[in-house]
Amino acid sequence: MAVECNITDTFGATTPTGGFTNESSDDGSIQKYQVLDEDGDKVRLRGGKHIVTSVNISGKGSADYSVIAPGDFTKDAFKALSAETTEHNTGEYIDFTVTGEINGNVAA
Repeated sequence: MAVECNITDTFGATTPTGGFTNESSDDGSIQKYQVLDEDGDKVRLRGGKHIVTSVNISGKGSADYSVIAPGDFTKDAFKALSAETTEHNTGEYIDFTVTGEINGNVAA
């Protein structure tokens, strides 16, 4: 019998019906720009205004992906980009992985 880890923070991703999440992670990044002076010398580094956060969740169980609805990118909302199921030992246990991203803006 599998042990459920009770991961509750999935960063906006939805755990597929029939499965349970045992790992979740997020990693945000901001594009960086170098500002040049009139002589072409680098004078400072500026952060962009767009944040992209990559989100991954994975777990066990027969995942029903119908709860992960396709749709448009929405600011500050999780958007699934891929979902994968891996069956081991002819269905003895099943792993799933859902990856996606959250697109947001830096507060001015």
